[in-house]
Amino acid sequence: MQESANYIAVIAAIASGVFALIGAIAGNLVGQIINRGTQREAWLLKQRAEVFSKFWTDFEEYNNETARISEEYSNDSMSYGKYASAALGKLQITINIVCLYLPKNTRDEFRKKMKFLTNFTPELTHPITFESLKFANKPYLETEDEIRKVFENNLPIS
Repeated sequence: MQESANYIAVIAAIASGVFALIGAIAGNLVGQIINRGTQREAWLLKQRAEVFSKFWTDFEEYNNETARISEEYSNDSMSYGKYASAALGKLQITINIVCLYLPKNTRDEFRKKMKFLTNFTPELTHPITFESLKFANKPYLETEDEIRKVFENNLPIS
C-alpha cells in the first residue's frame, strides 16, 4: 500500500513538472508573439512618420522647383515641360514610397489626391487680389489638408 502511494506521488510530481514545463514554454511563446506584434507596430509607426515627413519635404521642394521652372521658362514650353517632368519624377518616387506604408484601402485615395495636386492650375480672376488668389487656390489647399488627415489617421499617436 505504502509503495503504491509513493508510486502515485512520484507520478503526480512528474506530471505536475511536465505540465509546469509545458505551461512555461507556452507562456513564453505567447509572450514572444505578443511582444513581436508590439515591436512591429512600433517599427511601422516610426517608419510611417519618417516617410510621411520626407513626403512633405519633397512635396515642398517640388512646389518650389515648379514655381522656379515656371518663372524661368515661361516663354519656352519645351524646356518647361522637360524640367517640370523631371521634378515630378523625383516626387513620384516619394509618392510610391508613401503608398508602400499606407494601408491598401487609402493608397488609391492618396494617389488621386496627388494627381489632382500635381495637375492643379488655379483659375485666376482679374484683378488679382489676395482674396481672389485665396479663392483660386482653395481646392488645392483643401486637398493638401485631406492628405494631411490621411497621414494623421495612419499615425495613431494620441
